[in-house]
Amino acid sequence: MGLNSNNVQSASSFKPADPLEPGAYPARLVVVADLGVQAQRPYQGEEKADAQEILVVYEILDEFMKDDSGHDIEDKPRWVNEIFPLHSLRADLAKSTKRYKAIDPQGNVNGDWSQLVGEPCMVTLVQNQGKGASSGRIFNNVAAVSPMRAKEADIAPDLVNPSVVFDFDEPDLESFERLPSWIQEKVKVGVNFPGSKLDALLGGKVYVEEVNDQSDNDESPF
Repeated sequence: MGLNSNNVQSASSFKPADPLEPGAYPARLVVVADLGVQAQRPYQGEEKADAQEILVVYEILDEFMKDDSGHDIEDKPRWVNEIFPLHSLRADLAKSTKRYKAIDPQGNVNGDWSQLVGEPCMVTLVQNQGKGASSGRIFNNVAAVSPMRAKEADIAPDLVNPSVVFDFDEPDLESFERLPSWIQEKVKVGVNFPGSKLDALLGGKVYVEEVNDQSDNDESPF
């Protein structure tokens, strides 16, 4: 398992993993990806403003993919992910705030999500029925994230997979290409993708950094 699209099996051979039982699981944050500014779905018939979104992926520490005999594949731990708008930590009710404070309850990294990869937490999973083309399948969703007790964090296994951090404002292709293809496509349809640094790296529009117009500034040497 991993976020490298080159390792994804073809649709004809891919077999979805069985959903995990509902409950709380020990985990570590393994991926944080800035998805840029994304259009938001209307809520109760009202349009919502565009918002920056992030992807977070949790590596479950005691659940693994299974081989054909039903045995754990110990280098392929189960991953679960969620996407949500990123708000200021002053927005107490925002999901991003609740998740951040669960992973960094002491505020040690001052709101910097990129510094949280590898941090332990407890992830509560539920099961939900798929819709549309996925009707009939059962999926795991993250219902809540809570801090892991210190004595449990001290003995929690390390990450099996390398962590990934992708920053839309300061992108690098290596990190971007380690994201799954559907996440890459989501980033590329973002509101602020055209003309961005990432767009330029991918061979699109040339990025032009915005600068203040100093033409009327008497102190400007030009």
